[in-house]
Amino acid sequence: METIGIDVDGTIADVVNAWLRMAREKFAVNANKSDIIKYDFWELFDIPRERWFETFKELWNNPDSIGLESERIPEILHALHSRYNISIVTATVGEQAKVRYWLQRNGIEYDNIIFMQNALEKGNADGISIYVDDYAGVASRIASSGRKVILLSQPWNAEFANNNKNPNVIVAKNWDDVERILTHTKTGVNGRPSR
Repeated sequence: METIGIDVDGTIADVVNAWLRMAREKFAVNANKSDIIKYDFWELFDIPRERWFETFKELWNNPDSIGLESERIPEILHALHSRYNISIVTATVGEQAKVRYWLQRNGIEYDNIIFMQNALEKGNADGISIYVDDYAGVASRIASSGRKVILLSQPWNAEFANNNKNPNVIVAKNWDDVERILTHTKTGVNGRPSR
């Protein structure tokens, strides 16, 4: 059985909307998720990177404040779990116990969880044949090694998604699209999708 590697922040956990709610109070940020057009979005608000990471840690200290990217994710992952092993592969700044709690509270089925120090290291996780992520840098790096990546469309990866020419990167508009792709895509001998 193949293994899917699924990211947390921005892929299954809607941390951006949760962060924006917090940032309205802490930084007087008045923005919506659609305004977040850069992955390193602290730059959009002139917030020092270290302070931004601190607020993300604060956010994960209250995991109940973080919603799902789609309410259908638990249902979709439950259905996919009969066809795939599911690994959560994340470089979140959230404490491991808080992330595990959030996954359990939201009914996210998975076989194992891999915590990475750096998002760009996700491609080093062993045994994963298909990744689902929101970070264009991760998608590009993994796809260039010949493995498949489903890039979940987000405002911060739109430019990459619109200009993507790598056949190993499949752009999903939403989680319904992720489900459709994983239900109808089989891995070819060279790791490229075949339909």
